[in-house]
Amino acid sequence: AGNVNGVHLLYVRCAKAFAHGIRFQNSCSSKTDHGYDYYCGPILITAGMVSNCTVKMSKNSKFCGGVGMSGGTIVDCDITGCGSDDGGDARIGGALRLYGATCVADHLVITNNKTKAGAGVYLQKSGAKLLNSLVADNSAGSDSGGGIYAKEAGTVISNCVIRGNTAGAGGGIYGPCSVYDSTIVSNTASSSAGGCVHQTGGTIARCVIAAGKANTYGGGVYKTAGTFDHVTVSQCNALTGGSGVYQATA
Repeated sequence: AGNVNGVHLLYVRCAKAFAHGIRFQNSCSSKTDHGYDYYCGPILITAGMVSNCTVKMSKNSKFCGGVGMSGGTIVDCDITGCGSDDGGDARIGGALRLYGATCVADHLVITNNKTKAGAGVYLQKSGAKLLNSLVADNSAGSDSGGGIYAKEAGTVISNCVIRGNTAGAGGGIYGPCSVYDSTIVSNTASSSAGGCVHQTGGTIARCVIAAGKANTYGGGVYKTAGTFDHVTVSQCNALTGGSGVYQATA
C-alpha cells in the first residue's frame, strides 16, 4: 500500500483500537492536518495497539519516515528502509519516533533506516520504552545516534540487540537513556566519540558492549554522565583514546 502525500494510511487513536497484519511500502508524506508533533510516515499511534505490521521504504520530509507515536503500543512489527527522502530533509527517527511518555515499542525489527538523528529510533519523552527489539544497520550519517537517539532521561531500552549502526557520534546509542540486559555490538562513530554508546546520563546495566569503533574517544562507550552496573566491554577501538570506555571530564 502507498499513501497520498501528507495523509496517514493508519491512524490509531482510541485505547481499545487494534490494527493487525497490515503492510505499508513506498509511502511518502510531508505534513498532516494534526500539527507539528504529528509528522511521520504511514502509521500514527496516539492510543491503542498496532501489531504484526510491516513498513518498508517509507519517507517523510520532516520527521520519522515510518511510525510516529504519542501513546499506545506497537508490537511484532518490521520497519526497514525508512527515513529521509533523497533530499535528506528528515531530521529525527528514521523508522520510529516515540514522543509520548506512555509509548511502548516491543519485539520490533528495525533495520536499514536513515535520517539525521536516531536513524533507527528516536526516544523523545521520558517514560518511552523500547523492549525486546533488534536495531541494526541504521545510519545517521555525520549526526548522532545511528541506532537510537534518546532526547530525555527516563527513556528505557531493555533486552535489545543494537548492532552494526553508524553515526558521527554514538553509533549505537546516543543520550541519557537507561539501557538494561542488552547487547550493543559492532557500532561505529565515524567522525567523533562513542562507537557503541555516547552516554550523557541514565544507567547501563547488565549489558554486553563489543567491537565498537570511534574516530576519536570511546570505542565502546564515551561517557559524560550516568552510571554503569555489571557491564562487559571488549574488543573496541578508538583512534584518540579510551578504546573501551572513555570518561569525559565534567
